[in-house]
Amino acid sequence: MRKIFLFLILVIFISFNTNIHAYATSTNNNSSSTSFYSTTTSNLTKIYKDIKLKAPAYKQQYANSCEAATLRMALAFKGLIKNEIQILTKFGYNPTYIDLTNNIWDDPQKQFVGYIDVTGKPFGGYGVYGIPVAKAIESFGLKAEYATSTNITPTFLAQAVDNNNPVIVWGYSSFTAPPYTWKTKENTKVKAFRGEHVRLIVGFKGTVEKPVGFYVNDSLKGRYAEYWTSEKLMENIQKVPGVTDQAVVVK
Repeated sequence: MRKIFLFLILVIFISFNTNIHAYATSTNNNSSSTSFYSTTTSNLTKIYKDIKLKAPAYKQQYANSCEAATLRMALAFKGLIKNEIQILTKFGYNPTYIDLTNNIWDDPQKQFVGYIDVTGKPFGGYGVYGIPVAKAIESFGLKAEYATSTNITPTFLAQAVDNNNPVIVWGYSSFTAPPYTWKTKENTKVKAFRGEHVRLIVGFKGTVEKPVGFYVNDSLKGRYAEYWTSEKLMENIQKVPGVTDQAVVVK
């Protein structure tokens, strides 16, 4: 009888240790997170997270400086305090107005296009795309990962944040006119649209494999960690292929 009793105790103990669900919260100087865990005797697998990186939310200082303001937030999170002009210089800033007669302007994959303080896109000010932003990050001594098109997935974004790295993503603030193009002096065709805007992803909710939503800093509003569903964020990123489907991870 005693052997049967001990056997039952052993079975209960094994069952208990191979199927435990736990809940944990943690905070540090750079992030706060909540995680649910599923544990076994051989491994520990996180199945749910709610993470917010403590990147400051700065409001952009100029009409067209969303890229500089957004990178400023990410740099501050990494411990580098810079202003928008310092960042803009790293993008490459030699502003000109578009040549409307010949439809010629600069290349946003090589430098910031137009003036940061002139409204009325596309005539005076526009912005910058991912490659100069990635190069600017590296010039400050950090690493950057540039991604485009179908390489940008909810899992890709969540994994970056889970690795303690904020992500700059292109998208739109408004969409009131169709995309348009111009040529550079080197005859490169540039695709653009008036509502182009960037934001900083600072957190996510769900699993890394399938996040249900993301926390976003927006320089237009100067707000921290606005919640967007994954569907809303991906629609914003995928709106104008060749323009909005860009992302830079700040490492």
